[in-house]
Formats: sequence, C-alpha cells, structure tokens
Amino acid sequence: SDEPMSASDCLTQDQFRTSMKEVHAKLDRILAIIQPPNTPGISHVVGKHCSELKPCIIKGVDVNLLPANNIYLFGLVLLDLYFTKEELSQRLIFPSTKSKKPMLDQEKVGTIIELMKQRFPDEQFDAKKFQEKANQKCRDANNYVLVD
Repeated sequence: SDEPMSASDCLTQDQFRTSMKEVHAKLDRILAIIQPPNTPGISHVVGKHCSELKPCIIKGVDVNLLPANNIYLFGLVLLDLYFTKEELSQRLIFPSTKSKKPMLDQEKVGTIIELMKQRFPDEQFDAKKFQEKANQKCRDANNYVLVD
C-alpha cells in the first residue's frame, strides 16, 4: 500500500541487530552445508567435474558451477534459479494429500531432476526424498516477506 509506515511498524535498532544476527547465523549454517570450510569458493564442485558437463546457463548462471555437496541440496539450489519465492510459496513441486496447492511447472521440475542426475550420476535419486525436501522449501518460502 501507499500508506506511510507508523512507528509501531518499525524495528528498534536492537531488534534489527538481533534479527540480522539471526539471519547471519542461518546463512553461515547454510554455507557450511553447501560449501564446506577450506574449499576454494564457488568453483568448488562436488559430483561430476564441471569440465565433464555441458554448460547449462540459467538466468546467467552456469548451474554446473553451483556449490552443492549432494544431489538434493543441488536440486534445492536449482529451485531458486527456476522459480521465484512467490511461485515457491504458492505451489508445491509434486501433489500432496495434505495441501491443495497447485504444482509448480512440471517441465521445469523435470529439467531440475535431470540436471541433478547429470551432476550426481553416482548418487541414487529418491523422488520421495526430493519431494519432501522441495515441498518443505515451498512451505518455507511463505516465511519470506516479498517486497517490491
């Protein structure tokens, strides 16, 4: 809306600092998962070596250079490239008996799964496990505030 924010809508400096510390702690935990310590930055590639894979550019990013240490984390990173937070918050990757949300674009989901299998050919892909992780990511997207 175009209405100005009231003082009660704003965080105090202490609340803001606390909030930012929590965000930084979460980011540190995520980075520790997708990029273990003592690795050489974004060029660190787990799975098939990036020189063995054809370049795959999505939104200006070669997905083969994305850091991820397992097939499912790689899939979750790909979801962020293929879908907006808004799309993720309003849909699920596969149908669920617990939710009536519509599915994400299944052509894109199929592409993501193929990229996962190409990057990690030695890991067994478990569709049920990926569904659980991806649908949780979709549910978690509701926790983000979308700002224009």
